[in-house]
Amino acid sequence: MENSMWNELDLEKILHDKLTTRFDKSTAESIWSDYIQIRKEAINIAEQIKAKEPTLTDHGPKHLANVMENSYKLIKDKINVFTCGDLYFLCTIIMLHDVGNIEGRENHQIKITDIYNDIRKENSKYYHERTLVLQAAAAHCGESKLGDKDTLKQLSESSNLLDDKLRLRELAAILRFGDELAEGPQRTCDYIIRRGSLSSKSAIYHVYAQITRVYIDIDRIALTYNIDIENSEIKKVGLKKILSFIYKRIIKLDEERRYCKYYTEILTQYKQTHVTFNITKKGFPIIDIPEIRLEDKFNVSSNSNKAMKVFINQYPQLKIENVVESIQKANI
Repeated sequence: MENSMWNELDLEKILHDKLTTRFDKSTAESIWSDYIQIRKEAINIAEQIKAKEPTLTDHGPKHLANVMENSYKLIKDKINVFTCGDLYFLCTIIMLHDVGNIEGRENHQIKITDIYNDIRKENSKYYHERTLVLQAAAAHCGESKLGDKDTLKQLSESSNLLDDKLRLRELAAILRFGDELAEGPQRTCDYIIRRGSLSSKSAIYHVYAQITRVYIDIDRIALTYNIDIENSEIKKVGLKKILSFIYKRIIKLDEERRYCKYYTEILTQYKQTHVTFNITKKGFPIIDIPEIRLEDKFNVSSNSNKAMKVFINQYPQLKIENVVESIQKANI
């Protein structure tokens, strides 16, 4: 996806409309131009990440578009509460949050500084913007200064940008959750998986993307896993390993849902995570696993060795041995 092929997304359109309404024509065009500069350079970098980190699932322009679409869906019912400064900032941190991968995956969230400085030519006009952008983008993953995963806590609740009060921490939370939800077949390529050139460590991430569907509903997040036991890639990775990986990702996503909405009321409407398993053989259903619903009262930590045990105790129908046994009986 080249810059010339980037279709302006809903969040960007709303930002542009707000700018033209709020500011005079010259000022609006200048601010919009500042954003377009960031977008252009971020897309150029994103297009090159695959060459630097070939085993990663996609972190290119399609991923950036997916995160922006997710972020818009999460807030669209309350879009009017966001100022020009808010939307400009949100679009900017979405475009920049993963550019650090061009310098290697490890600690990519804090490798944005040099890239931002290169884009803005260290122009003092952007010093305030730089400080805020680097803080918020870095908080989308990794560890805080205290060494824990609570990266949003270290951000100021608010600041200012474009003469607007800025929902700094809330916008960082929206980016973080929008990024967490950016999963699915758009992040991989069936051909690459079939070639078998991926390491076992990387392959499971690609297979996971291949079988996952994410839907942002009015008041819930819906996850669907399409697991066909005849899928050659699932056979290679192993069904038990796939199921265990899926459960860990469910736990992580639901933990992020509850964590991010703790820092912004905008996300409080998402009260549950619904999970559906479609287990088939060549597309034909072979066993039925009732839908599971993770609610706010279900609280586990993905950093704890007890997390999986708590999860399985809460949803015994997902016990891996039982699922595999049921599949084997149905496949006789």
